Amino acid sequence: MSQLNSKHESERQIATQCLIRIFSSIQFLTRQGLAVRGNTESDGNLIQLLKCRSADVPYLKQWLMRQNYWLSPQIQNEIIQQMALTILRHLATDINKCTFFGFMADETTYRGLGAQRC
Repeated sequence: MSQLNSKHESERQIATQCLIRIFSSIQFLTRQGLAVRGNTESDGNLIQLLKCRSADVPYLKQWLMRQNYWLSPQIQNEIIQQMALTILRHLATDINKCTFFGFMADETTYRGLGAQRC
């Protein structure tokens, strides 16, 4: 029983580390304004970035081959949507702390969620 628990715990830790790599890769691509997917599944920026990162993280390549549903378009869209909602929550929190506020939109990327603007 102890061996099963330790095996399960090590697999859980590997899965957690791999998901962190996927999330950070999606975050990088979206912050740079790059497409996440390509014309085919194998030529998208996310897949190519993860292949490049798997050279540094040896267990990432094997995990991605077994758990490829984390790279499906539906999951990618859901991850991006959750990231966008997190940004909106941070903005709403910052705005609620201010007496006065204003919005100015341009084509630059938003950096620094924790910065005060009051």
